[in-house]
Amino acid sequence: MTLTLPLSRNSFHPAWLLVPLPPLVEALADWYLPGSQAHPLTILRLLLSLALIAPLLWWRAAAVTPAVGRLLKELRGHLPGFLVAVVVPGFLGVAHDREMLGWQLVPFSLGSLLMGATAFGSEFEHRTMAGLLCQPISRARIYGEKLLILSALLAFAAANLRFGLALLPPVYGDSTTEQVAMVALFAVAVFAAAPLFSQLTRSTLAGLIFTVAAPMLLWLLIASLCNLGQRLLGPNEPLPDHWVEWVFKVCFPLYVLLCAGLSWRTFQRLEARDTGAAPATSGLHPLSRPVEWLLASLIGGSATSHLVRKELRLHVIPWLVAGIQVGLWLLWLAARSWATDEETRQALASVEGPFFFGGILGALTLLGTGAAAVAEERQLGTLEWQVTQPVSVRRQWRLKCAVTLLLGLLLGVALPLTLLRVGLGTEQFGKPFAEAPLIGYVVSAAGIGALLVISLFASSFARSTVKAVAAAVSIGSGLVALLFALGWMAGQLVNRGYLIAQEVAVNRPVPVPAWAPAPELIQGLAIGSLALSALLVLGLLVFFAGRNFAQTQVAARSVFRQLMVTVGVVTLLSLLAATTLAELSVLQHRANMAKWAEEMPRAMLRELKLRASRGNLRPEVFTRYGLASTNSAETLFEAMKRAAEPLTWQRFVSEITPPPPVPAGINATPARRYGLAAPLQATNKTGKSEASEATPGVPITVDPVLGERYRLTTPDNPPAP
Repeated sequence: MTLTLPLSRNSFHPAWLLVPLPPLVEALADWYLPGSQAHPLTILRLLLSLALIAPLLWWRAAAVTPAVGRLLKELRGHLPGFLVAVVVPGFLGVAHDREMLGWQLVPFSLGSLLMGATAFGSEFEHRTMAGLLCQPISRARIYGEKLLILSALLAFAAANLRFGLALLPPVYGDSTTEQVAMVALFAVAVFAAAPLFSQLTRSTLAGLIFTVAAPMLLWLLIASLCNLGQRLLGPNEPLPDHWVEWVFKVCFPLYVLLCAGLSWRTFQRLEARDTGAAPATSGLHPLSRPVEWLLASLIGGSATSHLVRKELRLHVIPWLVAGIQVGLWLLWLAARSWATDEETRQALASVEGPFFFGGILGALTLLGTGAAAVAEERQLGTLEWQVTQPVSVRRQWRLKCAVTLLLGLLLGVALPLTLLRVGLGTEQFGKPFAEAPLIGYVVSAAGIGALLVISLFASSFARSTVKAVAAAVSIGSGLVALLFALGWMAGQLVNRGYLIAQEVAVNRPVPVPAWAPAPELIQGLAIGSLALSALLVLGLLVFFAGRNFAQTQVAARSVFRQLMVTVGVVTLLSLLAATTLAELSVLQHRANMAKWAEEMPRAMLRELKLRASRGNLRPEVFTRYGLASTNSAETLFEAMKRAAEPLTWQRFVSEITPPPPVPAGINATPARRYGLAAPLQATNKTGKSEASEATPGVPITVDPVLGERYRLTTPDNPPAP
């Protein structure tokens, strides 16, 4: 009997074809613009992407050696993280907008972390670690092949982002070199630490979280120890800045080397204990046992309580991230209390840093909570018999949704806000919320709900929690791109309506309805339509997730149909809301213009009287309308209104405003030709400056070079000596 692996396992996945799309779209967009061509770095990114895909296509079409087969297996596992780290930042950087830099760094960081944790975490989740270790090759070769693929993909993603940063327009005070250095250091830290933590936790998602949290914990601990030492040695002296730089330069290489050495040692001593039905994350489930014991003592042992406790045991990641948040909060408070430098105190007491890290950890909690709802059961192999219990599938789904939403909101939203409220104080904590508009609260609530619901929907068809996270990130990125495109279309629609309304108001005045809405009403309708649309779309995704819950395996075409229906509903609702709001905004704009048209004659007359009293009127404005300069401002204004052309504010101001004085050095002939005849500062042949009238009889000497360039040298205008 010969055991052969199926060739489809190492086949070419069509998703690799997405890699060259961002530089291709960017090159086409550059060529489409008039008078421009594709940047060489864009062409280089496109060539590198094609060079990456070409060997995969070749190996797919021919038989490969066992070594190449192992490399293809590693590439297949890293595909979700690689697409997030390369394709998403590539599409976000097509417009070469520096404001999108932060949006490019987030998917790159998340994708890099996912690739680093997938190197060994996927083996535990798919329960293939035992088969991998039993192969007749050395562990050193297996370890080297895994790190070789990981380093190549991380280097490609970092180079892709580096070339994208080089295409951004330069901004004064913004150092691209520092950003590139931080990207390189981040890639090195992920390469060293993510394999270690994924082996220790035997989970991809837990390894990703520890890769993020461990450096933060170590840095806060070292900073706290430095501040404490400085406080003991010199209570009245601040912590020197070179200490911080020296500690970072020494500790970062040590951290990288320590993680790399421990990762190799852990793999050498690794034992395949999870060969049967035991879960890959069994070592993490005890984190939820205290909460389970508390709930068992509070709600008893009914069927509903058992289901709730079972759901809480599934959500390992939220409890893990919650513990990390509490640990970081304690270290942050310790660093603030031990800091001796006033600048360090202000930096630790600022709002931006804690809110940023709290938002990242909260987003990870929401994403992990939704992703583990169904995918964790499917990964553990308990979903098949779970739906056969006497409790109806509908009731199980309602309980699962309730526990997932409640746990995500408590640990992903309420816990970070509570910790920040205690750490910052009421006044400083409330500043960002007091300054935020109502639309900001609606968008934040929609974002929180979208993270939970999209990850829950991805969990309903994914076979593991990691795949659910990757699918949720991809679906969320696609929906965000769709909303940006629809928002751009709505903006163009509103601008076109404004231009048409202005043309109608000037050339063909029509009465405006009395029910023209106020700006406050339009803003309220926009916020209400956004909230209602978000509720409808999220409810639709929850409905689709409930249909997928009872199925052992969900077909890809079913997921595709569900996503297409969701995209269609989002597009329809967005276009309907945008069209309605655009029409209301144009109507309100016309109402404002009509009101201004009623007030404009009185404003013109007041301006005309004010200029006449100050003697600041154009001298020939009276003769142009057949009036004498002794006529009143009211008579002049009536004559201007009786003119054939419509009297707009711009034409009114241009007709009554006298021309500006001509600066020195201008020839009198072109000055008089363009209506700029005024007293000039002429330079005579003795080199002295004197006032003269801009008439052809007064010579004005000019520089020879400037005179020839602008044809100002004439017989009456000799060049300067």
